[in-house]
Amino acid sequence: MSYRARPARTASGAPQIPYEALRLGLYDPRARRFVPLTDPVPSALGGLLDPERARAFVLAGDLVMGEIWLVQARRLDVALFDLTRAVDAKGHAVLHADDVDVRDPKTNRNRVAVEASLERDDAVRVTLHQLGYDPKGTLVLRITSEGVTTTADPLATDSASVIVSASGVFVERPPPAGLVLERDRLIVRDPDQPERTFALPRGHDEGHHQVVRTDDGRFIMVFTQQAGCREVAFARYVLDRIDVREGTVTRLSAAPVHAGVELGPDGSVYLDDGERVLRFPPTSAKPIDDVLEGVRFVMPDFDRDCSI
Repeated sequence: MSYRARPARTASGAPQIPYEALRLGLYDPRARRFVPLTDPVPSALGGLLDPERARAFVLAGDLVMGEIWLVQARRLDVALFDLTRAVDAKGHAVLHADDVDVRDPKTNRNRVAVEASLERDDAVRVTLHQLGYDPKGTLVLRITSEGVTTTADPLATDSASVIVSASGVFVERPPPAGLVLERDRLIVRDPDQPERTFALPRGHDEGHHQVVRTDDGRFIMVFTQQAGCREVAFARYVLDRIDVREGTVTRLSAAPVHAGVELGPDGSVYLDDGERVLRFPPTSAKPIDDVLEGVRFVMPDFDRDCSI
């Protein structure tokens, strides 16, 4: 989870880009306490926690509003934290790359889409797209503690990614081992039991997916965000929870609101509805407002028309 020090909009309703600061950490629901795992990262666009590898990754940068109100990036900062080497409950930074120039080297234009993923060897791979998503303007960077190099290798498909585009900021987390998402169905392949297929309500056929499973394997969360930027930017999401033991699929939410979500170890689903985080108890589809205020998942809410 993250703790945001500044709301997405000012008191007058004007959008603020980007975050003032972003802290990644854990939320203890019993004590209603946020435990920070990283230092605050200024101008953060989004972040990822990787509990399996004990890593935290934050993508920050400098966004500008173009003449056509298109959100564009001209520089990026990358921070990678090793959570096993925590100092005063803060992760030890193993990688800092500041002021990475992401403008097109030939035209000096800002980028309109940035995709960043964490690699297995503590490297961050960043793909930069140009206006109109012209393949000729695509640039792939590999960022390590030794510096920034250009590479032809694309993002790894099995790595979680932070995606910044004209439609907003998205987190894409592929299914863990044993789970396969095929459009609107989820296939569970467990070596201890026969293969099972769960039919999901409509909405997961395309978009930015997050599929998470509890450690005991009972609950699975499928969260899909869709974005479009042809004439008007938009974002919408659908959220389902699967009770593997009971064999049931429950639609928890579907809304045209840019939000974030997480699955708790007990099967509770934590959804940021744009105002604050709500909790869906393990066996209920009715949310409860019992999460500490200030703990957020929501991404920056850019108010713009991205017509090109």
